[in-house]
Amino acid sequence: MSRIAILGGGPAGYVGALRAAQLGAEVTLIEERWLGGTCLNIGCIPTKTLVHAATLYSELNERSFKRSGLVLEGLRFDIAALRKRKTDVVRRLVTGIRGLLRNAGVRLIESTGRLVEPGVLAWQGDSGEERVKADHILLSTGSEPSRPPVPGTELAWTSEEALELTEIPKHLLIIGAGVIGLEFASIYNALGSQVTVVEMLDQALPFEDAELAAELAKLLGKAKIKLHTNTRVLGIDEGDDGGYAVTLTHNGNDDDLLLNCDRVLMATGRKPRLSGIDAAELGLKTERGTIIVDDRMRTNLPGVYAAGDCVGGHMLAHVASYEAEVAVEHMITDSGRVDYGAIPRCTFTIPEVAGVGQTEADAKEAGIETVVGRFPYRALGKSLAAGNTTGFVKLIADSDYRLIGGGIIGPHASDLIAEIALACEQKLTLHQLAETIHAHPSLPEMIREAALDALGRPLHI
Repeated sequence: MSRIAILGGGPAGYVGALRAAQLGAEVTLIEERWLGGTCLNIGCIPTKTLVHAATLYSELNERSFKRSGLVLEGLRFDIAALRKRKTDVVRRLVTGIRGLLRNAGVRLIESTGRLVEPGVLAWQGDSGEERVKADHILLSTGSEPSRPPVPGTELAWTSEEALELTEIPKHLLIIGAGVIGLEFASIYNALGSQVTVVEMLDQALPFEDAELAAELAKLLGKAKIKLHTNTRVLGIDEGDDGGYAVTLTHNGNDDDLLLNCDRVLMATGRKPRLSGIDAAELGLKTERGTIIVDDRMRTNLPGVYAAGDCVGGHMLAHVASYEAEVAVEHMITDSGRVDYGAIPRCTFTIPEVAGVGQTEADAKEAGIETVVGRFPYRALGKSLAAGNTTGFVKLIADSDYRLIGGGIIGPHASDLIAEIALACEQKLTLHQLAETIHAHPSLPEMIREAALDALGRPLHI
């Protein structure tokens, strides 16, 4: 029986533990703070709970809702109830993970752990340091918020503080227009804050398809969220009125802009967290604080693997879990390798944005000739019936009509992207998508219609 020890119990660690147990291994999992990791406790899950409430609130205030014959009086947010709901959802999921690990026979140690040497993890027990020896080690220590080297960033909220909902600022300035920043922009905008977002690059969602990002920027503007791209923060100071004064520069202009706000949220991304790992002493190869691994998730140390945010790259919970499964399967069965060609990317703004595979810019840079098809929500019966017609579906195929990427902006984009991800993973063609019967009326019809558009034979546009 293989013995596997895992350092870190987030989406990589606990999923790796469960998969290893399925494969018959004896598993020890050490987690020092949050079982379920950042995602479950202060990331994906609590933010989605808030986004769900914010989206409902926004929809109920839409004129289209009134056109459906439904009239509400005195609609308002109960912040305390919303905060409790968020906490309850997290607690329930953490309890569920604890039960899964127990039922799988995983030994869970909730303490501060460290990598002593290849094959040995240690933790602080009640009577001193204890150790476990294993055939293989999986490092999955996650990540932490990254603060840029700007004076005054210690005055700003991180996403953790923003999730607490202790106050709803009159004016919230968000630094960073990536996934984290824009999700909080949608949440706090719905809660009543005036929101300004600052991004140093030239588009919101810098790593998403430019066409989707441009559409999102336009829709955020309609929601009265102010977005400043090509703008850097020079410093944050305490204001005279108890708020904050933020100095900005646009395109490196000599004339700086001073912006006053009630709160600042630092949403400039995350960086790997190597807690309990002395890379220099151990001889573990890293680059800019990131653990270096191969396509089997092996580090340079014998028997030591790593997965999740600590290896950098795609810092997404579903990628972390995938990497951990690949790692433990290679430990035990000597099979499996990672393939990042069809990873879904989801941003839970209002409306949602989702993408997978290559963007048009990616394909152009790679010298791939593309065929592109689109279909708007406004031309779909299901969307018209629901009174929400914002957004479109976009498919990107190569010259052989094989799907290489796609994106969606609009309601339920995070759900709809799964079909495009499957098509990219299985290298399906536009013809195969077009030949697949889709239920009517339904939102996935847009994917078939976009395929028809790319093939030059659209039916409903």
